[in-house]
Amino acid sequence: MSEPLGPVYLICGSDRPKVLRAVARLRSAVAAAGGSEELHDALDIDPGAVAGLCEQLGLFGGDRLILVSGVDVWKADAGRVLERYLAAPTPGTTLALCAGPAMEKVHWLLKLIDGKRRLAFDMPGERELPNHLRKEAQRLGARIDSEALRLLIDIVGPDANALEGELDKLATYAAGEPIDAETVEHLAFRRDGLSVFALTDAVAARQRRATFRVLERAFDAGEKPHALLPMVARQVNLLRQARRELDAGGSAATLGRRTGVHEFRARKAMSAAAAWSEREAALAICRLADADHAMKGGRRIDPELALERALADSI
Repeated sequence: MSEPLGPVYLICGSDRPKVLRAVARLRSAVAAAGGSEELHDALDIDPGAVAGLCEQLGLFGGDRLILVSGVDVWKADAGRVLERYLAAPTPGTTLALCAGPAMEKVHWLLKLIDGKRRLAFDMPGERELPNHLRKEAQRLGARIDSEALRLLIDIVGPDANALEGELDKLATYAAGEPIDAETVEHLAFRRDGLSVFALTDAVAARQRRATFRVLERAFDAGEKPHALLPMVARQVNLLRQARRELDAGGSAATLGRRTGVHEFRARKAMSAAAAWSEREAALAICRLADADHAMKGGRRIDPELALERALADSI
């Protein structure tokens, strides 16, 4: 931190890696200035005792950092003394209050500490994930193309923490080389070890036993049929177009240009399409569309069963 440290900071948000990095930067700034630090847990100390510590002079002079974690457990009625301290804070002392990820949006500390004194880091929504991951890749010194980024989100799911962990792993493996779709498909996994592409690969190969084994694992891991069905449908539609390309004497490169998919996926689709006719793939898409309609209230049927039936009739 290049600016002088303020008297108080509230560090909060659901993006825990960024919260931890902010705490580390604050501690490093104090250490670099030759200051001292004290670490406390909010379960063991109340706001009044914290204010008392802040009002004491440091034993060795210089800047002081008093860091208290888990402050979202503090109740508002115990915080008035802290409010009085912040009206006239001790010079040279920085109070850092670090909240847990479940901090309520209306917590009294958010009203007490605002503006530049509040360092908030929240996880992005699903729509913001691609841009968030691109920035994270830049921070890691990595390069990842758009197709690889879409594959990563498809495989890992919309869990930004898990995605950042997988991206860190991919960046380490790539060692400065571009991260492409092939690298993502081989290395990226969900936290439970399940790759969604295990399902789409089994469907593409028309391996019934493998398909339903992976599907069962997916359901056990909490995957929703509403999320799995579009992925399978996209794969089958790609197979239909690959079959058409094969019949026309085309190549994976041509398929990639026509569909906008990475050439690695196009090569896999061209290979798998040998097990399908264009009509079979088209019928499978119709069955999946019917299952999607049923899941959304078109028929009274369990969504998992609707997907299972569509796949059983297609492969």
